[in-house]
Amino acid sequence: MAIASFEKEWQTIKTNFERATAKKKPSEKFMGLFNKSSGMTPASRKLDQAIADEDKAEADKALANFDRVGTAYQQVLAKAVTAETDKTVIAETKVMIGEITGLQKEAETTVEKVGAVKRVANLAQWAAQMKNKALGARITEYAKRTHNDDLLLFLGTMVKKDYSTKTYETFVKAGSKYEINIDDALRSKFEPANLRAAPWGDATSVVIDLFNNNIINKLM
Repeated sequence: MAIASFEKEWQTIKTNFERATAKKKPSEKFMGLFNKSSGMTPASRKLDQAIADEDKAEADKALANFDRVGTAYQQVLAKAVTAETDKTVIAETKVMIGEITGLQKEAETTVEKVGAVKRVANLAQWAAQMKNKALGARITEYAKRTHNDDLLLFLGTMVKKDYSTKTYETFVKAGSKYEINIDDALRSKFEPANLRAAPWGDATSVVIDLFNNNIINKLM
């Protein structure tokens, strides 16, 4: 299962350990070392931010730091627990160490996908992907090279909710400069005298499918 937030996942791991060992009262020395996990929180927060920004370079840096901090903390825990005698504390420490390893592996898998083009389901997702500087540039370059830039131009116009006569004459009208590939039945529903009521949403859905098939699938 994909992790939505590594910071929240880390806090859950930490809280679960604290609850499981609360009645056993680990030694003060152990808890002192346990609380040195403060580096995990900022490391996971930076990782979350880089992933959200779809910034591959920053995500790689954040992952390296997250791995380093996580491994160092695992070593601290492994050393600290050797002085403990309570079976619950020992067992839960091993669980926590294993969960950190799992978190590191999931982080690596997630970061591998950062900066990769993705199929989109709607106009909002398309706009978000195009807003990313690296992804937008890559998609635009490929679209122009393969003569699919009409798709980008139309979708960009739909983001602006420009349902004007100019938009109709540029993209929808048969024989127009950037005529979008919609069927005749749908095209016939666009009445120049009443464009506000035209099925722009249906046309947008068709173009999004074309965008996914003609551009994204080729770049994946």
